[in-house]
Order: sequence, then structure tokens, then C-alpha cells
Amino acid sequence: MKKITRALLAAAAAITLTGGLWSVPAGAAAPNWKASYKEYIKQMMKSDNGHLNSQDAEVVLVDLNRDGVPELIAGESYRTVNTVVAAVTFRNGKVVKLQQSGDGQGEESPINFNLGMSAFSVKSNNLKLYKISKTGEYIYIGEDGGSSAISWSGGDYAIRMNGTSLLSTEISTFSGSDDEGNEYENYSFNKKTVSKKDYDRLQKTYYAKMKEVKSGAVSVRPQDSYDFEQEKANVAGIERFLNSFKPF
Repeated sequence: MKKITRALLAAAAAITLTGGLWSVPAGAAAPNWKASYKEYIKQMMKSDNGHLNSQDAEVVLVDLNRDGVPELIAGESYRTVNTVVAAVTFRNGKVVKLQQSGDGQGEESPINFNLGMSAFSVKSNNLKLYKISKTGEYIYIGEDGGSSAISWSGGDYAIRMNGTSLLSTEISTFSGSDDEGNEYENYSFNKKTVSKKDYDRLQKTYYAKMKEVKSGAVSVRPQDSYDFEQEKANVAGIERFLNSFKPF
């Protein structure tokens, strides 16, 4: 019932969207991403459907296409809850919604993200940036997944950005249960079932071809940028968060 209510509230909040954009008050000429994201965050928090007013929620800034302007991803991730509720970039002076396709382990995203917030989490160190040794290409990889009292699942997903679209590709997965009488562990690599031994070997070989580098991603708890009880933005907190991002 709680999940259904959240979905209905999310649909109601979507009415504030116009043409794929959150309405941002008109301001000074030539808006920059910081000024626009500040207004976006204010409205996002005000229209929250219950996911952001949570100790397990997170707002992330990460430059997924390495163009010097970060994307903004927001959502909640803890155990059985793993959902992205907002994902935007800044193009031509406007905050524009991101679309996502491909693999993932997210659930009940009001913006139809298959990837969960777990894959973008900075506080859990799940989002990492690698440089492929042979080609010099950079690639973000997020660890997505969740757990319950008796089971767990997770996986590594390559995340690439093209325009305003994100594509996630499954690298490997694992899952298991310690439910009495129903214990199991499953592993896959490149969408093929493998043994635990082969899983470890293939993972080691895959990551040996690249080197982890600083991702540049930063995050903030929603409560540090918005007072949900008073329904009032913490402007200083928002500005500290935005200023904490440093481009490559």
C-alpha cells in the first residue's frame, strides 16, 4: 500500500513538469548550471513524494559525460528500496530530464529508471570511474542492488551518456538467500550463469584492464538542503553542495 501511495504521489508531482523541464523561475540572463540547479533542487524537495525525506536518500552531482557540467541524480537506496526519482542535466541554459535505458536493479522509479539509486550512490562508494588502459577511454561503473532480511542481490553496470540518454550495460551479477531450506547463491558474467570460482576470475580479469581514477562525484543528504518540516529550502546548504563539485 505504501508503494502504491508513493507512485500516486509521484504522478501528481509530475504535473509540475512542463515539456521535460522543471519550471525554473526566470532570473538573470545567461543562467549557469549552479543557479539553475539551485532552483531545481528547491522545487524537487518541495514536490517530494516521500523518497527524499529519508535518511537513506541522496542527491548526487556527477559529470557522466565529462564535459565540465555535472548531471544531478536523486533518489533513495536502502535494502529493499532502490529508486531514482530525479535525473537531469544542463543543456542550452535549461535543466533537462535524462532518459535511461538498459540493465539495472532499481525498483518503482517514477521516471522509469532501470538503474537504482544504489548505482549512483557516493556515500556507499558504489559509483566509480575507470580509465581503460588500452584505449584511454573513461567509463563509469555503478554497483546496483539491494537486500532484505533473508536475501540479497547486486551487480556491476557500465554507465554511458549520449546526449540526454543514459545507457546501462550489465557486467556481472550476484544474488543469494539464507532462508532456511531455500539457501542459494547465483552468479553471472556477461549475462551467462557462472560458478563462484569463474565469477571471481572473470571479475579480476575484467578490472585488470582498467585503472580506477577519481570520479569527481559529490553528494548531499536532502535534509542538509531542505527543512521538510518547515517546507523551506536551506539555500546556504544547497550552495555549499553545488560549490563542492569540482570539474575535471
